[in-house]
Amino acid sequence: MGCPKCGQPVFLFNGYMTGIEFSRSKNGAETCTVNNKFLHSSYNPQNEAERFVNSVECTFFPKAVFINEPAMSYCIPFLRARFPDSKITAIRYSRAFDKWNDFFDDTLYFEPGKEQFFETQLFQKNGEDVLCASLFLSWTPSANAFHEYEKNVWKSIKKTLQKSNALIATKSCFSRRWIKNAVTFCMNVKKAASIVPFHSPVVIAASGPSIEGALPFLQKFRRKYILLCVSSALSILEKNNINPDFVLSTDGGWWAKVHLRPLEKNKIIPLALPPEAACQKNILHNSTIIPLDYSDGIESEILHIWTETCGISCLKAMRNGTVSGTAAELALSLTDGPVFACGLDLAENKGFQHAQPNMIETKASSTDTRILTTETRQAKSRFYSGSLHIYRDWFSAESRRLAERFFRLSNSFPYKNTLGNIQDADFSLFKEKVSRFSDADKKCLFSCEKHIQEKDIKSVQQKISSFIDRESRTERWLKTVFPTDVIMIEKTKDSAEKQKKKDELLRKNDEFSSELRKLIYG
Repeated sequence: MGCPKCGQPVFLFNGYMTGIEFSRSKNGAETCTVNNKFLHSSYNPQNEAERFVNSVECTFFPKAVFINEPAMSYCIPFLRARFPDSKITAIRYSRAFDKWNDFFDDTLYFEPGKEQFFETQLFQKNGEDVLCASLFLSWTPSANAFHEYEKNVWKSIKKTLQKSNALIATKSCFSRRWIKNAVTFCMNVKKAASIVPFHSPVVIAASGPSIEGALPFLQKFRRKYILLCVSSALSILEKNNINPDFVLSTDGGWWAKVHLRPLEKNKIIPLALPPEAACQKNILHNSTIIPLDYSDGIESEILHIWTETCGISCLKAMRNGTVSGTAAELALSLTDGPVFACGLDLAENKGFQHAQPNMIETKASSTDTRILTTETRQAKSRFYSGSLHIYRDWFSAESRRLAERFFRLSNSFPYKNTLGNIQDADFSLFKEKVSRFSDADKKCLFSCEKHIQEKDIKSVQQKISSFIDRESRTERWLKTVFPTDVIMIEKTKDSAEKQKKKDELLRKNDEFSSELRKLIYG
Protein backbone atom coordinates (compact mmCIF):
# COMPACT_ATOMS: atom_id res chain seq x y z
CA MET A 1 0.00 0.00 0.00
CA GLY A 2 1.40 3.42 -0.89
CA CYS A 3 0.92 6.80 0.71
CA PRO A 4 -1.53 8.86 -1.39
CA LYS A 5 0.81 11.90 -1.14
CA CYS A 6 4.35 10.57 -1.55
CA GLY A 7 3.89 7.00 -2.76
CA GLN A 8 6.12 5.55 -0.02
CA PRO A 9 5.05 2.20 1.53
CA VAL A 10 2.81 2.66 4.57
CA PHE A 11 1.01 0.46 7.09
CA LEU A 12 -1.22 1.00 10.09
CA PHE A 13 0.56 1.26 13.41
CA ASN A 14 -1.57 1.98 16.51
CA GLY A 15 -4.27 3.15 14.13
CA TYR A 16 -2.03 5.67 12.32
CA MET A 17 -0.58 5.57 8.80
CA THR A 18 3.16 5.05 9.19
CA GLY A 19 5.59 5.69 6.37
CA ILE A 20 8.64 3.54 5.64
CA GLU A 21 11.37 5.61 3.97
CA PHE A 22 14.19 3.98 2.00
CA SER A 23 17.65 5.51 1.60
CA ARG A 24 21.35 4.62 1.19
CA SER A 25 23.73 3.86 4.04
CA LYS A 26 27.34 5.12 4.15
CA ASN A 27 28.67 1.90 2.54
CA GLY A 28 26.15 2.21 -0.30
CA ALA A 29 23.77 -0.53 0.85
CA GLU A 30 20.08 0.21 1.06
CA THR A 31 18.59 1.01 4.45
CA CYS A 32 15.27 2.37 5.76
CA THR A 33 13.57 4.23 8.60
CA VAL A 34 10.16 4.24 10.25
CA ASN A 35 9.22 7.56 11.87
CA ASN A 36 12.91 8.52 11.70
CA LYS A 37 13.98 5.30 13.45
CA PHE A 38 16.46 3.23 11.47
CA LEU A 39 15.56 -0.42 10.91
CA HIS A 40 19.10 -1.02 9.60
CA SER A 41 22.40 0.70 10.24
CA SER A 42 22.98 3.99 8.41
CA TYR A 43 26.68 3.00 8.09
CA ASN A 44 26.97 -0.75 7.40
CA PRO A 45 23.76 -2.88 7.55
CA GLN A 46 25.63 -6.12 6.77
CA ASN A 47 28.03 -5.80 9.71
CA GLU A 48 25.10 -4.94 12.00
CA ALA A 49 23.24 -8.09 10.89
CA GLU A 50 26.31 -10.29 11.38
CA ARG A 51 26.86 -8.95 14.92
CA PHE A 52 23.18 -9.59 15.69
CA VAL A 53 23.32 -13.24 14.59
CA ASN A 54 26.62 -13.85 16.39
CA SER A 55 25.11 -12.51 19.62
CA VAL A 56 22.21 -14.98 19.57
CA GLU A 57 22.47 -17.53 22.38
CA CYS A 58 21.18 -20.99 21.46
CA THR A 59 22.07 -24.12 23.44
CA PHE A 60 20.30 -26.60 21.12
CA PHE A 61 19.82 -27.46 17.44
CA PRO A 62 16.61 -25.68 16.39
CA LYS A 63 14.34 -27.31 13.83
CA ALA A 64 13.16 -23.84 12.84
CA VAL A 65 14.20 -20.24 13.41
CA PHE A 66 11.58 -17.46 13.46
CA ILE A 67 12.58 -13.80 13.32
CA ASN A 68 10.13 -10.96 13.95
CA GLU A 69 10.17 -8.32 11.19
CA PRO A 70 13.70 -8.69 9.76
CA ALA A 71 12.88 -5.76 7.42
CA MET A 72 15.32 -5.86 4.47
CA SER A 73 16.61 -9.24 5.64
CA TYR A 74 20.34 -8.56 5.88
CA CYS A 75 20.46 -11.16 8.66
CA ILE A 76 19.43 -14.10 6.44
CA PRO A 77 22.87 -15.21 5.10
CA PHE A 78 24.29 -15.20 8.61
CA LEU A 79 21.32 -17.14 9.99
CA ARG A 80 21.74 -19.69 7.19
CA ALA A 81 25.43 -20.06 7.97
CA ARG A 82 24.83 -20.56 11.68
CA PHE A 83 21.69 -22.74 11.40
CA PRO A 84 22.13 -24.58 8.09
CA ASP A 85 19.60 -27.34 8.85
CA SER A 86 16.86 -25.07 10.22
CA LYS A 87 13.77 -23.80 8.44
CA ILE A 88 13.91 -19.99 8.66
CA THR A 89 10.66 -18.01 8.75
CA ALA A 90 10.11 -14.24 8.71
CA ILE A 91 7.25 -12.88 10.80
CA ARG A 92 6.29 -9.66 9.01
CA TYR A 93 4.60 -6.55 10.39
CA SER A 94 4.43 -4.86 6.98
CA ARG A 95 4.19 -5.82 3.31
CA ALA A 96 6.66 -3.07 2.45
CA PHE A 97 9.39 -5.73 2.64
CA ASP A 98 7.69 -8.40 0.53
CA LYS A 99 10.38 -8.35 -2.17
CA TRP A 100 12.82 -9.84 0.35
CA ASN A 101 10.53 -12.74 1.32
CA ASP A 102 12.12 -15.15 -1.17
CA PHE A 103 15.26 -15.26 0.98
CA PHE A 104 13.23 -17.08 3.67
CA ASP A 105 11.73 -20.56 3.69
CA ASP A 106 8.38 -19.13 4.75
CA THR A 107 6.71 -15.86 5.69
CA LEU A 108 3.95 -15.16 8.21
CA TYR A 109 2.14 -11.86 8.69
CA PHE A 110 1.10 -10.48 12.06
CA GLU A 111 -1.65 -7.89 12.26
CA PRO A 112 -3.15 -6.52 15.49
CA GLY A 113 -6.77 -7.60 15.83
CA LYS A 114 -6.10 -10.77 13.84
CA GLU A 115 -4.03 -12.57 16.44
CA GLN A 116 -6.09 -15.76 16.23
CA PHE A 117 -5.49 -16.03 12.49
CA PHE A 118 -1.74 -15.58 13.03
CA GLU A 119 -1.70 -18.22 15.78
CA THR A 120 -3.59 -20.66 13.56
CA GLN A 121 -1.16 -20.10 10.67
CA LEU A 122 1.86 -20.43 12.94
CA PHE A 123 0.61 -23.75 14.29
CA GLN A 124 -0.75 -25.25 11.07
CA LYS A 125 2.38 -24.48 9.04
CA ASN A 126 4.76 -25.95 11.60
CA GLY A 127 3.03 -28.28 14.05
CA GLU A 128 3.79 -28.90 17.70
CA ASP A 129 6.90 -31.05 17.06
CA VAL A 130 8.68 -28.24 15.19
CA LEU A 131 7.46 -25.39 17.41
CA CYS A 132 8.67 -27.09 20.58
CA ALA A 133 12.17 -27.30 19.07
CA SER A 134 12.31 -23.81 17.52
CA LEU A 135 14.25 -20.61 18.16
CA PHE A 136 12.31 -17.32 18.19
CA LEU A 137 14.13 -14.03 17.63
CA SER A 138 13.30 -10.36 17.19
CA TRP A 139 15.20 -8.02 14.89
CA THR A 140 16.05 -5.46 17.56
CA PRO A 141 15.51 -2.22 15.57
CA SER A 142 12.05 -3.44 14.49
CA ALA A 143 11.20 -4.39 18.06
CA ASN A 144 12.04 -0.83 19.15
CA ALA A 145 10.21 0.83 16.27
CA PHE A 146 7.03 -1.27 16.47
CA HIS A 147 6.67 -1.74 20.20
CA GLU A 148 2.95 -2.60 20.22
CA TYR A 149 3.30 -5.08 17.37
CA GLU A 150 6.24 -6.66 19.15
CA LYS A 151 4.44 -6.96 22.46
CA ASN A 152 1.37 -8.53 20.89
CA VAL A 153 3.21 -10.93 18.59
CA TRP A 154 5.11 -12.39 21.55
CA LYS A 155 1.81 -12.94 23.35
CA SER A 156 0.56 -14.90 20.35
CA ILE A 157 3.82 -16.87 20.10
CA LYS A 158 3.62 -17.71 23.80
CA LYS A 159 0.01 -18.84 23.44
CA THR A 160 0.86 -21.06 20.46
CA LEU A 161 3.85 -22.57 22.25
CA GLN A 162 1.70 -23.34 25.29
CA LYS A 163 -0.75 -25.15 23.01
CA SER A 164 2.12 -27.05 21.38
CA ASN A 165 3.63 -28.02 24.73
CA ALA A 166 0.22 -29.23 25.93
CA LEU A 167 -0.18 -31.39 22.82
CA ILE A 168 3.30 -32.87 23.21
CA ALA A 169 2.57 -33.57 26.89
CA THR A 170 -0.72 -35.25 25.94
CA LYS A 171 1.02 -37.36 23.30
CA SER A 172 3.76 -38.34 25.76
CA CYS A 173 1.16 -39.32 28.33
CA PHE A 174 -1.31 -41.09 26.05
CA SER A 175 0.42 -42.19 22.82
CA ARG A 176 1.43 -45.59 24.20
CA ARG A 177 -1.99 -46.03 25.79
CA TRP A 178 -3.70 -45.23 22.46
CA ILE A 179 -1.65 -47.87 20.62
CA LYS A 180 -2.33 -50.43 23.36
CA ASN A 181 -6.04 -49.63 23.13
CA ALA A 182 -5.91 -50.14 19.35
CA VAL A 183 -4.32 -53.57 19.74
CA THR A 184 -6.84 -54.50 22.46
CA PHE A 185 -9.66 -53.33 20.18
CA CYS A 186 -8.52 -55.50 17.25
CA MET A 187 -7.97 -58.57 19.41
CA ASN A 188 -11.32 -58.47 21.22
CA VAL A 189 -14.12 -57.17 18.96
CA LYS A 190 -16.39 -60.08 18.03
CA LYS A 191 -19.21 -58.30 16.17
CA ALA A 192 -18.90 -55.15 14.06
CA ALA A 193 -21.32 -53.04 12.03
CA SER A 194 -21.52 -49.79 10.11
CA ILE A 195 -24.30 -47.21 9.77
CA VAL A 196 -26.29 -46.47 6.63
CA PRO A 197 -26.71 -42.71 5.92
CA PHE A 198 -30.26 -41.62 6.69
CA HIS A 199 -32.65 -38.66 6.62
CA SER A 200 -33.93 -38.62 10.20
CA PRO A 201 -33.16 -35.86 12.71
CA VAL A 202 -30.44 -36.67 15.25
CA VAL A 203 -30.32 -35.76 18.92
CA ILE A 204 -26.89 -35.87 20.56
CA ALA A 205 -27.19 -36.48 24.29
CA ALA A 206 -24.29 -34.86 26.19
CA SER A 207 -23.99 -34.72 29.98
CA GLY A 208 -24.38 -31.03 30.83
CA PRO A 209 -27.00 -30.21 33.51
CA SER A 210 -29.34 -28.68 30.89
CA ILE A 211 -30.24 -32.18 29.65
CA GLU A 212 -32.21 -32.89 32.84
CA GLY A 213 -35.06 -30.54 31.90
CA ALA A 214 -35.14 -31.95 28.37
CA LEU A 215 -35.58 -35.62 29.32
CA PRO A 216 -39.43 -35.66 29.38
CA PHE A 217 -39.51 -34.14 25.88
CA LEU A 218 -36.90 -36.58 24.60
CA GLN A 219 -39.16 -39.39 25.82
CA LYS A 220 -42.26 -37.81 24.29
CA PHE A 221 -40.73 -37.46 20.78
CA ARG A 222 -38.53 -40.54 21.00
CA ARG A 223 -39.88 -42.14 17.80
CA LYS A 224 -39.09 -39.05 15.74
CA TYR A 225 -35.29 -39.00 15.87
CA ILE A 226 -32.05 -40.98 16.06
CA LEU A 227 -30.49 -40.70 19.52
CA LEU A 228 -26.68 -40.59 19.63
CA CYS A 229 -25.45 -40.69 23.22
CA VAL A 230 -21.92 -39.64 24.22
CA SER A 231 -20.56 -42.01 26.85
CA SER A 232 -20.77 -39.58 29.78
CA ALA A 233 -24.57 -39.23 29.28
CA LEU A 234 -25.27 -42.98 29.11
CA SER A 235 -26.06 -43.37 32.82
CA ILE A 236 -28.50 -40.41 32.66
CA LEU A 237 -30.48 -41.97 29.82
CA GLU A 238 -30.39 -45.38 31.48
CA LYS A 239 -31.81 -43.89 34.71
CA ASN A 240 -34.70 -42.40 32.73
CA ASN A 241 -35.39 -45.54 30.64
CA ILE A 242 -34.32 -43.92 27.37
CA ASN A 243 -32.39 -46.25 25.08
CA PRO A 244 -30.03 -44.52 22.61
CA ASP A 245 -29.71 -45.85 19.09
CA PHE A 246 -25.95 -45.95 19.63
CA VAL A 247 -23.29 -44.68 22.03
CA LEU A 248 -20.12 -42.79 21.11
CA SER A 249 -16.87 -42.90 23.11
CA THR A 250 -13.54 -41.40 22.01
CA ASP A 251 -11.37 -40.96 25.13
CA GLY A 252 -8.35 -43.15 25.72
CA GLY A 253 -8.25 -42.74 29.51
CA TRP A 254 -9.64 -44.89 32.31
CA TRP A 255 -12.65 -42.56 32.83
CA ALA A 256 -14.04 -43.63 29.45
CA LYS A 257 -14.31 -47.20 30.73
CA VAL A 258 -16.19 -46.01 33.80
CA HIS A 259 -18.79 -44.21 31.66
CA LEU A 260 -19.33 -47.36 29.56
CA ARG A 261 -20.22 -49.64 32.49
CA PRO A 262 -23.99 -49.61 31.74
CA LEU A 263 -23.19 -51.45 28.48
CA GLU A 264 -21.93 -54.43 30.49
CA LYS A 265 -25.58 -55.19 31.27
CA ASN A 266 -27.27 -53.69 28.22
CA LYS A 267 -25.60 -55.56 25.37
CA ILE A 268 -28.15 -54.50 22.75
CA ILE A 269 -26.96 -50.88 22.36
CA PRO A 270 -24.25 -50.54 19.67
CA LEU A 271 -21.05 -48.70 20.59
CA ALA A 272 -19.17 -46.46 18.14
CA LEU A 273 -15.53 -45.84 18.94
CA PRO A 274 -12.13 -45.32 17.31
CA PRO A 275 -9.48 -47.98 18.05
CA GLU A 276 -7.57 -45.69 20.42
CA ALA A 277 -10.56 -45.32 22.78
CA ALA A 278 -10.52 -47.17 26.09
CA CYS A 279 -13.12 -49.89 26.47
CA GLN A 280 -13.61 -52.97 28.66
CA LYS A 281 -12.78 -56.26 26.95
CA ASN A 282 -16.14 -57.79 27.89
CA ILE A 283 -17.96 -54.91 26.14
CA LEU A 284 -15.80 -55.38 23.04
CA HIS A 285 -16.68 -59.08 23.19
CA ASN A 286 -20.43 -58.73 23.72
CA SER A 287 -21.60 -55.46 22.12
CA THR A 288 -21.98 -54.55 18.47
CA ILE A 289 -19.04 -52.26 17.73
CA ILE A 290 -19.15 -49.52 15.09
CA PRO A 291 -15.48 -48.85 14.22
CA LEU A 292 -14.56 -45.20 13.63
CA ASP A 293 -11.56 -44.31 11.51
CA TYR A 294 -9.69 -41.01 11.92
CA SER A 295 -7.40 -42.05 9.04
CA ASP A 296 -4.29 -40.80 10.79
CA GLY A 297 -1.60 -42.20 13.03
CA ILE A 298 -0.35 -45.64 13.96
CA GLU A 299 -3.69 -46.54 15.58
CA SER A 300 -5.46 -46.16 12.23
CA GLU A 301 -2.84 -48.32 10.50
CA ILE A 302 -3.43 -51.06 13.07
CA LEU A 303 -7.18 -50.65 12.53
CA HIS A 304 -6.75 -50.98 8.75
CA ILE A 305 -4.89 -54.28 9.20
CA TRP A 306 -7.88 -55.57 11.18
CA THR A 307 -10.59 -54.25 8.83
CA GLU A 308 -8.89 -55.54 5.67
CA THR A 309 -8.26 -58.96 7.18
CA CYS A 310 -11.77 -59.35 8.58
CA GLY A 311 -13.64 -57.61 5.75
CA ILE A 312 -15.11 -54.87 7.94
CA SER A 313 -16.30 -51.37 6.98
CA CYS A 314 -15.45 -48.31 9.08
CA LEU A 315 -17.16 -44.98 9.50
CA LYS A 316 -14.98 -41.94 8.80
CA ALA A 317 -14.81 -39.64 11.80
CA MET A 318 -13.15 -36.33 12.68
CA ARG A 319 -10.64 -36.23 15.52
CA ASN A 320 -11.66 -33.58 18.05
CA GLY A 321 -10.61 -32.40 21.49
CA THR A 322 -14.12 -33.07 22.80
CA VAL A 323 -16.33 -36.09 22.18
CA SER A 324 -19.24 -33.69 21.52
CA GLY A 325 -17.33 -32.19 18.60
CA THR A 326 -16.72 -35.63 17.11
CA ALA A 327 -20.39 -36.48 17.71
CA ALA A 328 -21.53 -33.32 15.91
CA GLU A 329 -19.33 -33.99 12.88
CA LEU A 330 -20.39 -37.66 12.77
CA ALA A 331 -24.11 -36.89 13.02
CA LEU A 332 -23.95 -34.24 10.30
CA SER A 333 -22.13 -36.68 8.01
CA LEU A 334 -24.73 -39.43 8.56
CA THR A 335 -27.94 -37.46 8.04
CA ASP A 336 -29.15 -34.65 5.82
CA GLY A 337 -31.71 -33.76 8.50
CA PRO A 338 -31.29 -31.41 11.48
CA VAL A 339 -28.98 -32.27 14.38
CA PHE A 340 -29.78 -31.19 17.96
CA ALA A 341 -27.37 -31.33 20.91
CA CYS A 342 -28.83 -31.68 24.42
CA GLY A 343 -26.66 -31.11 27.47
CA LEU A 344 -24.07 -29.12 25.53
CA ASP A 345 -23.63 -26.55 28.31
CA LEU A 346 -19.81 -26.22 28.15
CA ALA A 347 -19.87 -24.09 31.30
CA GLU A 348 -18.75 -24.40 34.92
CA ASN A 349 -21.45 -24.88 37.57
CA LYS A 350 -21.52 -24.26 41.30
CA GLY A 351 -22.73 -27.79 42.01
CA PHE A 352 -22.33 -30.87 39.86
CA GLN A 353 -20.48 -30.30 36.60
CA HIS A 354 -22.59 -33.00 34.91
CA ALA A 355 -26.21 -34.11 35.02
CA GLN A 356 -26.83 -36.89 37.52
CA PRO A 357 -26.33 -39.77 37.78
CA ASN A 358 -22.79 -39.59 36.40
CA MET A 359 -20.54 -42.63 36.64
CA ILE A 360 -17.41 -40.61 37.53
CA GLU A 361 -19.31 -38.77 40.26
CA THR A 362 -20.68 -42.06 41.61
CA LYS A 363 -17.18 -43.52 41.74
CA ALA A 364 -15.63 -40.39 43.29
CA SER A 365 -18.36 -39.92 45.92
CA SER A 366 -17.50 -43.28 47.48
CA THR A 367 -14.34 -41.69 48.95
CA ASP A 368 -16.00 -38.52 50.31
CA THR A 369 -15.72 -38.01 54.08
CA ARG A 370 -16.56 -35.36 56.65
CA ILE A 371 -13.06 -33.93 56.20
CA LEU A 372 -12.69 -34.39 52.43
CA THR A 373 -16.24 -33.42 51.55
CA THR A 374 -18.26 -33.56 48.34
CA GLU A 375 -18.23 -29.75 48.15
CA THR A 376 -14.41 -29.64 48.42
CA ARG A 377 -14.09 -32.13 45.60
CA GLN A 378 -16.63 -30.31 43.41
CA ALA A 379 -14.92 -26.97 44.02
CA LYS A 380 -11.63 -28.49 42.88
CA SER A 381 -13.25 -29.84 39.70
CA ARG A 382 -14.59 -26.36 38.94
CA PHE A 383 -11.11 -24.92 39.42
CA TYR A 384 -9.59 -27.40 36.95
CA SER A 385 -12.33 -27.18 34.29
CA GLY A 386 -10.44 -24.73 32.03
CA SER A 387 -10.70 -27.11 29.09
CA LEU A 388 -14.35 -26.13 28.69
CA HIS A 389 -13.39 -22.80 27.11
CA ILE A 390 -11.35 -24.70 24.51
CA TYR A 391 -14.45 -26.74 23.61
CA ARG A 392 -16.59 -23.58 23.49
CA ASP A 393 -14.04 -21.92 21.22
CA TRP A 394 -14.13 -24.89 18.83
CA PHE A 395 -17.93 -24.78 18.45
CA SER A 396 -17.84 -20.98 18.09
CA ALA A 397 -15.06 -21.12 15.49
CA GLU A 398 -16.95 -23.75 13.47
CA SER A 399 -20.39 -22.22 14.03
CA ARG A 400 -20.80 -20.66 10.57
CA ARG A 401 -20.26 -24.07 8.98
CA LEU A 402 -22.46 -25.93 11.49
CA ALA A 403 -25.27 -23.45 12.04
CA GLU A 404 -27.48 -24.38 9.07
CA ARG A 405 -28.38 -27.82 10.49
CA PHE A 406 -26.93 -27.89 14.03
CA PHE A 407 -28.85 -26.59 17.07
CA ARG A 408 -28.29 -26.55 20.82
CA LEU A 409 -31.49 -27.95 22.36
CA SER A 410 -32.96 -27.51 25.84
CA ASN A 411 -36.21 -26.85 27.67
CA SER A 412 -35.54 -23.07 27.74
CA PHE A 413 -32.39 -23.54 29.81
CA PRO A 414 -30.58 -20.24 30.71
CA TYR A 415 -27.15 -20.96 29.18
CA LYS A 416 -24.16 -19.01 30.49
CA ASN A 417 -22.64 -18.71 27.02
CA THR A 418 -23.35 -18.66 23.32
CA LEU A 419 -21.72 -20.84 20.65
CA GLY A 420 -21.17 -18.31 17.91
CA ASN A 421 -23.78 -18.65 15.15
CA ILE A 422 -25.24 -21.89 16.54
CA GLN A 423 -28.89 -21.31 17.48
CA ASP A 424 -30.24 -22.22 20.93
CA ALA A 425 -33.49 -24.08 20.27
CA ASP A 426 -36.36 -25.09 22.53
CA PHE A 427 -38.81 -27.95 21.98
CA SER A 428 -41.30 -25.86 20.02
CA LEU A 429 -38.67 -25.43 17.30
CA PHE A 430 -37.66 -29.07 17.73
CA LYS A 431 -41.27 -30.20 17.22
CA GLU A 432 -41.52 -28.08 14.08
CA LYS A 433 -38.25 -29.47 12.66
CA VAL A 434 -39.06 -33.15 13.29
CA SER A 435 -42.79 -33.10 12.44
CA ARG A 436 -42.33 -34.51 8.93
CA PHE A 437 -40.28 -37.49 10.09
CA SER A 438 -41.69 -40.81 11.23
CA ASP A 439 -40.43 -43.98 12.86
CA ALA A 440 -40.18 -45.56 9.41
CA ASP A 441 -37.24 -43.28 8.61
CA LYS A 442 -35.21 -45.07 11.32
CA LYS A 443 -35.40 -48.55 9.84
CA CYS A 444 -32.25 -50.35 8.68
CA LEU A 445 -29.93 -47.97 10.53
CA PHE A 446 -27.13 -50.51 10.81
CA SER A 447 -25.55 -52.44 7.97
CA CYS A 448 -22.64 -54.72 7.10
CA GLU A 449 -22.92 -56.56 10.42
CA LYS A 450 -19.99 -58.94 10.65
CA HIS A 451 -19.13 -61.67 13.16
CA ILE A 452 -15.38 -62.05 13.53
CA GLN A 453 -14.12 -65.61 13.03
CA GLU A 454 -11.34 -67.22 15.05
CA LYS A 455 -9.25 -67.77 11.91
CA ASP A 456 -9.46 -64.04 11.18
CA ILE A 457 -8.20 -63.22 14.68
CA LYS A 458 -5.16 -65.48 14.22
CA SER A 459 -4.38 -63.80 10.92
CA VAL A 460 -4.75 -60.36 12.52
CA GLN A 461 -2.38 -61.40 15.33
CA GLN A 462 0.29 -62.37 12.85
CA LYS A 463 -0.09 -59.25 10.69
CA ILE A 464 -0.09 -56.77 13.58
CA SER A 465 2.92 -58.49 15.12
CA SER A 466 4.75 -58.21 11.78
CA PHE A 467 3.74 -54.55 11.56
CA ILE A 468 5.29 -53.87 14.97
CA ASP A 469 8.48 -55.74 14.03
CA ARG A 470 8.75 -53.69 10.86
CA GLU A 471 7.87 -50.26 12.26
CA SER A 472 8.88 -50.18 15.92
CA ARG A 473 12.35 -48.69 15.40
CA THR A 474 11.52 -46.29 12.59
CA GLU A 475 11.81 -42.56 13.13
CA ARG A 476 8.05 -42.11 12.64
CA TRP A 477 7.23 -44.71 15.30
CA LEU A 478 9.66 -43.26 17.84
CA LYS A 479 8.36 -39.72 17.27
CA THR A 480 4.80 -40.93 17.78
CA VAL A 481 5.40 -43.12 20.82
CA PHE A 482 8.07 -41.06 22.61
CA PRO A 483 7.67 -37.48 21.31
CA THR A 484 9.30 -35.73 24.27
CA ASP A 485 12.32 -38.05 24.26
CA VAL A 486 12.87 -37.53 20.53
CA ILE A 487 12.65 -33.74 20.85
CA MET A 488 15.18 -33.75 23.71
CA ILE A 489 17.58 -35.93 21.67
CA GLU A 490 17.29 -33.65 18.63
CA LYS A 491 17.97 -30.58 20.75
CA THR A 492 21.05 -32.08 22.46
CA LYS A 493 24.40 -30.78 21.18
CA ASP A 494 26.82 -32.96 23.18
CA SER A 495 27.39 -36.18 21.17
CA ALA A 496 28.02 -38.42 24.19
CA GLU A 497 24.91 -37.18 25.96
CA LYS A 498 22.89 -37.56 22.73
CA GLN A 499 23.98 -41.22 22.38
CA LYS A 500 23.12 -41.93 26.01
CA LYS A 501 19.60 -40.58 25.47
CA LYS A 502 19.22 -42.60 22.25
CA ASP A 503 20.19 -45.82 24.03
CA GLU A 504 17.68 -45.14 26.81
CA LEU A 505 14.96 -44.40 24.26
CA LEU A 506 15.58 -47.68 22.41
CA ARG A 507 15.50 -49.60 25.69
CA LYS A 508 12.09 -48.12 26.56
CA ASN A 509 10.86 -48.77 23.04
CA ASP A 510 11.84 -52.46 23.22
CA GLU A 511 9.96 -52.80 26.51
CA PHE A 512 6.88 -51.20 24.95
CA SER A 513 7.05 -53.51 21.91
CA SER A 514 7.14 -56.51 24.26
CA GLU A 515 4.05 -55.21 26.05
CA LEU A 516 2.22 -54.97 22.72
CA ARG A 517 3.07 -58.58 21.82
CA LYS A 518 1.67 -59.73 25.16
CA LEU A 519 -1.59 -57.95 24.29
CA ILE A 520 -1.63 -59.55 20.84
CA TYR A 521 -1.12 -63.12 22.01
CA GLY A 522 -2.73 -62.86 25.43
